[in-house]
Amino acid sequence: ENLAASYSQMAEVNIEQKNIPKAEENFTNAYKISKENAPQQALAINQKLTDLYVENKDFDRAIKAKKEVLKEDFVKDNSQKKVEQIQELADIYIKKNDPKEAIVLLKNAYDIALNKGHTLEAQKSVKRLDSLYAISQNTDASVQLYRDFLGKLPDLVSKDRSLVDNKILEDTEQRISQLEQEKKLKDELIR
Repeated sequence: ENLAASYSQMAEVNIEQKNIPKAEENFTNAYKISKENAPQQALAINQKLTDLYVENKDFDRAIKAKKEVLKEDFVKDNSQKKVEQIQELADIYIKKNDPKEAIVLLKNAYDIALNKGHTLEAQKSVKRLDSLYAISQNTDASVQLYRDFLGKLPDLVSKDRSLVDNKILEDTEQRISQLEQEKKLKDELIR
């Protein structure tokens, strides 16, 4: 893990020195090391590598690097990570000026998010799709997309554990506050 971090830091220095091939090599080494034991770190390193490619307008290599991470078990087995990485890939296609491929990817991310109950990720895909449709002045597609999302939202929210947990937390905090108020009133009445 520390070795991967060292490679990553060397890559940052290489970028400052404008030595892009060496930065790429160091990020690649860091990625290979971290993907076995530190998948979260591997995702961050992959993002730095794809950002490096995008910055240098090397979109095909950025796409290749992002597709590589999508094949990893730690992404394939985690639907939320998978959706996030597909959205990142779509962003690269947008920067490459290939909105058609970006739309295909975002629809895929949207479907996975819907099926797996990731409300916020589904919403992100909807917003990105909407902006792509707006650019191409495809209002019908936007309206249809939002209708679909609104229609599926109640079921989606009920499936989404993170939202349910937040709601439970919110309800609990409100109840505690209410009980504290009642206790305060009771204490004042006793006096």
